[in-house]
This record gives sequence, C-alpha cells and structure tokens, in this order.
Amino acid sequence: MSTFEINNLSEKRISINICCLECQKEFSTELDTYYSDQNLPYFNDDTLYCIHCEKPYNYTVKIDLNKLEIAFKQKDIFGKLEYSEEIDEIDFNETTFSSVKRFYFLEIDRLKQLLDLDTENYIVNQSLNRLIFSGVITSLETYLNEIFKLVVFHSNATLEKFIEEYEPYKKEQISLNEIISKYNRLQDRVNEDLDNIIYHNISKLIRIFNIFNFELNRYSSIKSMAKHIQQRHNLVHRSGLDKYNNFQDLSKKEVLTLIEDTNSFVTYIDNKIEEKCYYQDFDFIEF
Repeated sequence: MSTFEINNLSEKRISINICCLECQKEFSTELDTYYSDQNLPYFNDDTLYCIHCEKPYNYTVKIDLNKLEIAFKQKDIFGKLEYSEEIDEIDFNETTFSSVKRFYFLEIDRLKQLLDLDTENYIVNQSLNRLIFSGVITSLETYLNEIFKLVVFHSNATLEKFIEEYEPYKKEQISLNEIISKYNRLQDRVNEDLDNIIYHNISKLIRIFNIFNFELNRYSSIKSMAKHIQQRHNLVHRSGLDKYNNFQDLSKKEVLTLIEDTNSFVTYIDNKIEEKCYYQDFDFIEF
C-alpha cells in the first residue's frame, strides 16, 4: 500500500500527482473532497486511471479533522499530494490581467492532458482532436474578451478613448432628452457591447485592439491564427468536412501547433499590456 497525506485547507482543492507504474509517465488529477463536517472521519473509495496508458489505481481517501490521506492499494507508487492551481482561485469579481492569463494557460494545460488520451479508435480520436482544437480557440476568445474589457475599463481615459474611437459609436445618434439616461448606463452599455464582439474575427480584432495601439497586425503569426480559426469553423459547423465535402484528418501535431500559436499570441498581447503599464491599477473603474 502507498499512502500520502496533506493538510486539508477548506479554501483549497487538492490534487494527487503520481508516476504510473506501467508507463512510467507522470499524471495528476483533482480529488473529490466534498464531505460533511458532521460525518468525520470521511472515507471515499474510487479508482484513478493513468491518462497515458489507462492503468487503473484503486484508492481510499480519508479526511479526519484537518488532514487528508489517500491510500493506494498498489505498492511503491511515487508521488505527492498538492494544492491545485484551480479556477476557484480566480475571483472574477476582481478580475485582473494576471488572473485572466493564468486562467487561459490553466485551460490549455487541461486540454493538453486530454490530447494525451488515445482510445485506439481512429474516429473517436478524430472527434477528440476536433473537440480539443475547438476548445483551444474558445479559451483564446475568452481570454481576448476578458483582457479587452480590462483595458477599456482600466481608467476613465481608456474608457473615453474607446467610446470616442469605436466605429459603431461614431455612427450612433441620440436626442437631447436621452443624454442623461444614456450617460447613467454608459458603463453597462459598453460592457454589454464588449461581450457581443466576435473575438474570432481577426480583422475586427485588429481594429478594436488598435484603438489602444496593440498592433496585432504586426504579430508574426497573425495569418496562421486566421487559418486556425477558419479550420475551427469547418470542424464545428461542417463536422470536419472542407468546402468540397472531403473529411479533414486532424492530427495531434496540428492541435499542438495551434496551441503553440495561441500561446504565442497571448504572450504577445500580454507583453503589450506590460509595455503600456496596464498592470498598474490607477484610476480603476469598477462596474
């Protein structure tokens, strides 16, 4: 039997990280630690599967007061319990540039773990690759949406600049008796409009980010990003068929290339944010 223990902190989720006895590769997963204080000590039996070779590991979780213990039936397992870097640690009521970036890379890490699965069934593997490919683009869109909102609402100056230069606002006309009501809900209106922007439209993305001189058009792989997004459109809306109705094989290598390009794109934007000192919270607008 192999046993590991850790202090059970109520605000933290806990993961087990072990080296597989079969394939010798490391993998980790979060543990189910939901329990009632009235029923301590708490026990739960479950099975963990290696994400690389699917070898099963039977284990028992025991929680007694402030201690969590996990005992595997197999011997000589090397590993450790650790606190998860989890979504719950990101408070979206106090979203920051750092938390949005951290959330993006956390999602990408989880998708890469799914990519390591191999069902030995071509059709199933293709479906999994398509889902992961689409998930990467979705994670990028979420990042872009949250980041751009933070830029716009960073200060009164950035909000004013966006309102003055966002093309749809230039064309909008209002009557004099609407001015006060429009002004009172201005921030809500801008927030709603930012959520409705299509963040996978590269040409539009370049224009709106260039309101703040991000120069996304100078990103070295911007054309590759446009191709990835078009490919994702075919995968989602045409079930992997091209415009000639030919099935498009999607390899793990292509998914990894997409991940490399999106990570690079996020890093490019993050560097611009740092250059422009948006990480400094001055004159911040709460909404």
